[in-house]
Amino acid sequence: MKLRPGVALAALATTAALVLAGCSAGGSGSGDHATAGGTAKGGTLTIGTVVDVKSFDPAQSHIGHYVQYDQAVYDSLLRRKPDGTLVPMLATKWSYNSDKTVLTLTLRKGVKFSDGTALDANAVKVNLDRFRTGNGPDASTLAQVESVEAKDPTTVVITLKAPDPALLDYLGNADGFIASPKAIEAGKIATTPVGSGPYTLDK
Repeated sequence: MKLRPGVALAALATTAALVLAGCSAGGSGSGDHATAGGTAKGGTLTIGTVVDVKSFDPAQSHIGHYVQYDQAVYDSLLRRKPDGTLVPMLATKWSYNSDKTVLTLTLRKGVKFSDGTALDANAVKVNLDRFRTGNGPDASTLAQVESVEAKDPTTVVITLKAPDPALLDYLGNADGFIASPKAIEAGKIATTPVGSGPYTLDK
């Protein structure tokens, strides 16, 4: 893995990047790494794992041993802290209607995928629709989702068939990983991941 220079969400993803990001961080440009004694340039971070990556397609993502590969390249809609608290990531705020069947997410502005395309509400819709209608191992977690609407470039509206108290947690996990629709359309997302996360894949 190579560290992306100037990543907009780097500050938010620091913990995930250091613990879960993968094999190595490139040493170009802003690729300095903070250490307990100051700042060190370059170097290699080696992380042991019990499984190899099966696919980088976020629609096939799964929590557990595989999530460390996906969290390196993809940002999620929400971020779950070690204590389980959900905090903003790609979504800066979220709210339900009165009966908790409609969830509205407000997206962070100015985020771009590593291919240079903008991360907007349509990109989120594409990814959530692929996740819930695909054959991925966690597709059933979005079974209560009736529709996903890109209301405007920074607003996503998720309508549920019935309230689902676990939905926000899912969006902070595998369900919430967002890939570039351009890369998805190219048909190579399983082996060439394109996200907005802190790392890119160095084949």
